[in-house]
Amino acid sequence: MTIPSTQPISMTVSLDPGQQVGVRHDWWILVQNSSGNTFSWIRTGDWISGIQRAYDGHLTAVNDFSVHYGTIPVGTWLIAFAVDELNNVYEGTYLDTISVTCY
Repeated sequence: MTIPSTQPISMTVSLDPGQQVGVRHDWWILVQNSSGNTFSWIRTGDWISGIQRAYDGHLTAVNDFSVHYGTIPVGTWLIAFAVDELNNVYEGTYLDTISVTCY
C-alpha cells in the first residue's frame, strides 16, 4: 500500500484462534521502518522502541481491535501481528504482515 504521509490511517488487528482457543501464547504487534528501527505496541496502548510482546495469555477471538489511528511518517513500514509460543521470544510462528510506503 502506498499513501501520502498526511493521510490518517486506521490500524486494527483481529484474530481467529481456531483450534488454539484458550491456549496461552505471546502476542506481538510490531512495526519496522526502512531504516531498520522496530517499534512495539504494548498493552498500555503505547508504541515503544524495540521488540516487546503486546500480551501473553489465552488465545481468544479478537475483532478489529484498534492499535493506531493517525498518520505515519515518510518511509516504508512493515507492520506485523504475530502469535507464537509463550516464552517472551519473538518467533512469529503465526504471522500476518502488510507493507506501507508513505511519501
